Amino acid sequence: MITSLGDSQQKSAKIPLSKGTHQQPSVSAESHIQNKRTVEGRTQLQTLLAKIQEQFDKEEDLHGNHAVQLRADRSPPWSYENTEEWGNDYEQCNGRRQSPIALRTERSLWVPYLNLKFGNYDVPLTNVTLMNIGYTVQFQVPPTENGQLPFITGAKLNDRYEANNVHFHWGSPTSPGAEHLVDGYRYSVEMHIVHKNVRYGTVEEATMNPDGLAVLGIFLEGVNNPSVSYPGLDEIFNHLPEVREYESTSQLNNTITMRQLLGNLNTKVFFSYSGSLTTPPCSEAVRWFVFRDALPVSQNQINKFFQIMDQNGQPLLNNYRRVQPINDRLVLYRPGLGILKENRHQYEPMFAHIHWGSPTSKGSEHTIDGHRFDVEMHIVHKNRKYKTMEIASKLHDGLLVVGVLFKKVKDANIRFELLDNIFNSLPSIKTYQDSVLIKYPLKISDLLGNVDTNVFFSYHGSLTTPPCYQSVHWYVFRDAVPITEKQLNHFFQIMDVHGEPLHNNFRLLQSVGNRI
Repeated sequence: MITSLGDSQQKSAKIPLSKGTHQQPSVSAESHIQNKRTVEGRTQLQTLLAKIQEQFDKEEDLHGNHAVQLRADRSPPWSYENTEEWGNDYEQCNGRRQSPIALRTERSLWVPYLNLKFGNYDVPLTNVTLMNIGYTVQFQVPPTENGQLPFITGAKLNDRYEANNVHFHWGSPTSPGAEHLVDGYRYSVEMHIVHKNVRYGTVEEATMNPDGLAVLGIFLEGVNNPSVSYPGLDEIFNHLPEVREYESTSQLNNTITMRQLLGNLNTKVFFSYSGSLTTPPCSEAVRWFVFRDALPVSQNQINKFFQIMDQNGQPLLNNYRRVQPINDRLVLYRPGLGILKENRHQYEPMFAHIHWGSPTSKGSEHTIDGHRFDVEMHIVHKNRKYKTMEIASKLHDGLLVVGVLFKKVKDANIRFELLDNIFNSLPSIKTYQDSVLIKYPLKISDLLGNVDTNVFFSYHGSLTTPPCYQSVHWYVFRDAVPITEKQLNHFFQIMDVHGEPLHNNFRLLQSVGNRI
């Protein structure tokens, strides 16, 4: 992973090498001569340093060290041919939180309700310029048309992180070149979208702090006949031939958005861990978000990367770092909501049902800080290793239930189409055994409304109706979804098996006991 060196370049550019043109009128002849000698001495020193650097570059060429990067701040050079030796010159490259790593689904902690939030990702960028910087192709992320930078937040990020640059890692015509592995597999290309924490002024400052950077990792997989194309990525790929040579640049012809770079990825399925830059100085300042799935891209587009040249005029191939030890780090995995996981058990959704009160009382089953809500929906999941609900409900790891709370509002400022369809269909099932078909695609996530899915209570409990088997892992969201007064009143018209109004169909609170 590469970060911008613009900050260090600006600092070095501000260091004056001579002030000979700013003499005071009252300076003596002797001091003027001394000043002149000083200027001449500095000029000679600059010439000598230039010759030393020229000789150094020639020796590097003679030794055939291709893809060697000499940083703008004159840090020691490094090469993808000797990644194991980076730690000799860059101490952090020997650290215990290095990237990339081998990601494994079964060895990660599954966190079902970890959500990334994207800002300004759908707003077109202004004046995107692609550049060959010798060890990758990248572009600095410019402001969007609204004058703001794209950003991410949420998940494990406590601050806003603004996009800084986008760059790529690839292999060769005979081998893939993604940096991270997923369940032992290496994809063709890995794109990194680097974001800087807004609390730090520069990327350089951010790299010195453990919460300085956040990076999105997106895999690209070369295929012969892709069934889908991605306009944003294609715009970049089509300009790769124009940046074959070192330090060449090319401005994109058409506007793109950051969202287009994500293609049709399911951005709710990803790995996350604390790591580092994947190039020297290997600063351990990165919160990684690596999407599990890959975007299929035409192999012809992937082949364009293999024509990129390094600063020595040689093909830039295999510009990726080998995977590093995970050590004692915790790797999180955010699965799709279709199947949840708790302690390495997979749970699949089976059904949802609702509890409510009466016209004069509220009816949620759980209370939060002593407050009872108007309605509570339960989304029941079954452990996949058990064939039936009857079997699963009798076993301690058999069920997982998600609790969603609702609060009454007069006029909802935000509407949820699937929930609206359900609530507005209630008058059609007023009497016992009535049913109605809701013609709307069912996505479990659409039942959650606008709750912050990162904030919830969890405990081991039971079913809330007989036979009350103690087989449930509960997840109850803290936030409540708005429901209109009209929609709430629909519940009070529902009749029970005897034709009487079905009110207050909730169980009273039970003792917590010694549960955590």
